[in-house]
Amino acid sequence: MFALCILVFPSPVMAQSTQDDPPEAPAPGLGNIVGSPDPGPKPTDAGDRGGAAQLVLAGVMFGGIGFIGWRIYTAVSTAQSQHKDPR
Repeated sequence: MFALCILVFPSPVMAQSTQDDPPEAPAPGLGNIVGSPDPGPKPTDAGDRGGAAQLVLAGVMFGGIGFIGWRIYTAVSTAQSQHKDPR
């Protein structure tokens, strides 16, 4: 019954032609998922993006994570060597 209504009484939306509509231009920047090869100006101050302060911060963070990993590794190794099997 629903299909018959669609075939017999077409709606104005179905009757519209898209030939009269101008093509829509894509918004600028769309379609470029990967950034451009020129990301911007070079850092001139230590606090700029990509500057020395950002690199030092990354080094401190990686060093801190490495130190925490080393402490966990040594603690586990020590606990395993002191563990006595009750058999």
